[in-house]
Amino acid sequence: MKVKKVLGAIFSVALAGVLSLSTTACGKKDDISSDPKVVNVAVVAKGYGSDFVKDLAESYNETHKDVTVKVVKTTPDSSFVESSLNLGASKNKIDLYFTILNNVFATQSVASSYKWADLSDVYEADLEGYNETGKIKDLMNPYYYQIMTYTDGKQYALPWTSGAVGLLYNKTLWDKTNNSLKAANKAELALPVTTDEMFELFDRIKTADVKSASGKAYAFSYSGIDSYLHFLFGDLWMQYEGKAVSEAFYEGKNESGTYTADIYNTTGRLKAYDTIRSMILQSNGYVSTDNISDSYDQEQLNFLRGEAFFSANGDWLEREASKQFNPGDADVAFIRTPIISSIVENPKISADFTGDKAANETKLRSIINFIDENYIDGNKTASAADAATLGISESTLKFLSDSRMIKFCLPDFVASVPEYSTSKDLAKDFLKYMYSKDGQEIVMSATYGCMAPLTVDISQFDYYADARIFSKSKLEIVSKQISLGNAMNYPMEYLGQITPTRDSMPSAFGTETPSFTAKGFLDREYNYYKSSWSHIMSLAGVKN
Repeated sequence: MKVKKVLGAIFSVALAGVLSLSTTACGKKDDISSDPKVVNVAVVAKGYGSDFVKDLAESYNETHKDVTVKVVKTTPDSSFVESSLNLGASKNKIDLYFTILNNVFATQSVASSYKWADLSDVYEADLEGYNETGKIKDLMNPYYYQIMTYTDGKQYALPWTSGAVGLLYNKTLWDKTNNSLKAANKAELALPVTTDEMFELFDRIKTADVKSASGKAYAFSYSGIDSYLHFLFGDLWMQYEGKAVSEAFYEGKNESGTYTADIYNTTGRLKAYDTIRSMILQSNGYVSTDNISDSYDQEQLNFLRGEAFFSANGDWLEREASKQFNPGDADVAFIRTPIISSIVENPKISADFTGDKAANETKLRSIINFIDENYIDGNKTASAADAATLGISESTLKFLSDSRMIKFCLPDFVASVPEYSTSKDLAKDFLKYMYSKDGQEIVMSATYGCMAPLTVDISQFDYYADARIFSKSKLEIVSKQISLGNAMNYPMEYLGQITPTRDSMPSAFGTETPSFTAKGFLDREYNYYKSSWSHIMSLAGVKN
């Protein structure tokens, strides 16, 4: 699945071609209705597909006999959204879009006549069917509510999935390998909690005993075409920098609140690039030499087939690969991205790590294991007493606890309604139904366990009780994470087009000749933004 940014001011696509509603899996042009009791829905179908919307519509129609919700268009191309909205009420009869957030903010910022409808009343609606009581906005992950709020304080988009991404492991391969190692009286593999521990594991995976047990599987796999390495970069960089610095980045500011390209020239970013480089540099032997030319769908299949222990991907993996690989034939699961070991050098916590490298690493692992057991699994929060037991300050424990829970995510996938829609209120009611427990059960069933970013007890879902490990692992991590990611509600992002990284890491690090050092790559990235920073600020309409 590829999520591409859309330049808000570009409406150069030929409208007739873009809006052609020729036969699709959903219907024909004649299916579009002008009846105010019909909600015409268009879906930008990325890796999640469109079945979840069709299933929601079918269920909604069964209980709302005087209303018809129907999917009239599906497309992987999100650019048609802006163009069709700009046609106006007389030519565009689509009442509800499942689209990409940048389509919404970028369009809203430049539209002169045709804009998106205010969905604030949807956010004010009570959630239905849950053990918890409250309004949608109150039980939504606060980060998602924040970034769905436009500069005027209103909401014009509603997220329908958490966009979980990160590091996965092939549990089927893992268990098979450990069973073989155990039978041979050799030490079993253990999942890492720090990046140094991860590289120790990667080195062991290269050894003869593990190669024999695993069938010569590689430690890691990625696609050189669509690498998804930026998912790992986001976690590692934000772990090191911390929550406050990471949040400020998306606004285009440093921690002091100044707009500056220097946000691209930080130690945390350097350390994260260095980690990614070590993972995929061919001479390290952790990846197949074929990875650099693999497409993302080929890499997914290779990973599912057990050709590598770890990979970076998203919560769409099983659904997207289902046409070629039967879900359940291999168990894969998300793990929390290991904490970047160089975090001990961050001046905010370095006073508590005064030993040599080995001693600091041992101490860090102990702290992270404590955090996992007591704060994540045990639902406790950092305290002075715990910090004293661990031999660190309370502020260090809080920083590391936050860093362990920070997860880069993709809050890009949203639903929006044209302001001029004659079925606007019905479309909103359908969105409220999507957020009900019954609606979320349908979404999870159709998307292999994806759900809206709600802070509710996931064990209450019928789907969760029988879900495979892939779905359970992502739901469990998402329910206990500090979400941070792209598609923020800041003009520097949706107009200026700043991004965490431009993701050319495979071409920079994945080959031996030429190969960038991490510092060389950081400098290239920084120089690009430094040279264009004034223009970016101008596009965003901001100034210091």
